[in-house]
Parts: sequence; structure tokens; C-alpha cells
Amino acid sequence: MKFSKKDHKPMGSFDLIEPGDYRAIIIDADWKDNAAKTGKYLKIQFELTDSTVQGRYLWSILNLKHTNETAVGIACSEMVSIQDAIGVDIVFETDKDDEMHALGQALLHKRLLVTVGVEKRKDTGEMQNRIKAYAGLESGSKAAGKFTPTGDDDLPF
Repeated sequence: MKFSKKDHKPMGSFDLIEPGDYRAIIIDADWKDNAAKTGKYLKIQFELTDSTVQGRYLWSILNLKHTNETAVGIACSEMVSIQDAIGVDIVFETDKDDEMHALGQALLHKRLLVTVGVEKRKDTGEMQNRIKAYAGLESGSKAAGKFTPTGDDDLPF
């Protein structure tokens, strides 16, 4: 591999993003096995596009196939909020790999508004950003895409 500094940008900041509403685009949506191999989750990567935070990334992990029904319910609520925000209605079965793959692909390159908050991680005590709500860009209202994340629960993932 040949490296030249002129071919790359310097590393960006990892400081917390100020809580608020930001325009974003979904740039990746990939299914992965959970650590216990008891289910699958959809890992969605969002790139923020507002000038003050342009190029920053946030992720959401949706446990749509899991042995814990509470985890699945939370993930389904978040998926409804995302689909409402991007204006799609995608029906899929988590037992069908082709439908799960199609769902991930259907989310790509969709633009939306995300409400970013800050919360304390249970495992390290460090503060981190988390998406708290989703809305369509045209609506500008986060109420339609609001869900209730429960990052303080004791779910096994």
C-alpha cells in the first residue's frame, strides 16, 4: 500500500454532538448475529449532514430477531419511527434472509431528521450520543417519529 497524506483527510473530532435535531442520511444497514447467537440485529449507520456536524456518524442497533420479546418490541417501535420518517412501509419476516437483506437495502440513501440526545453508558459510565427520535425532513416535527428508547434497561445484548 502506498500512503500519501494529500490523499486523506485528518481525523475528525469524537466530541459529543450537542443535543438537537439534525439532518441525516442512512449510509449503511447491515444484519449481524448477536453475540450469543440467539438472534440478529440490524445495525443502521447515519451520517449527519448539517454543516456544524457534517461527516459525523451515529448508529442504531435494532434487535429485530431476539429471544427477548421486550428487545424485539423496542426495535419494532424504532423501525416504525424510521419507516415513517423516510416515508416507506416495508413488510418483512425475520426468518427470511432475503427479506431481511431487502429491508436493509431499502433504507439506504434515505434522508431524515434525527433528534440526538446524550446519555450515560451503563457499562463504562461515559457519556455518549444516542438517537432519540426520527422525523421526515419535510415535516420538521419529531413527534411523528418519536419512540421511547430504553437504554437504561437490563436487556441481554
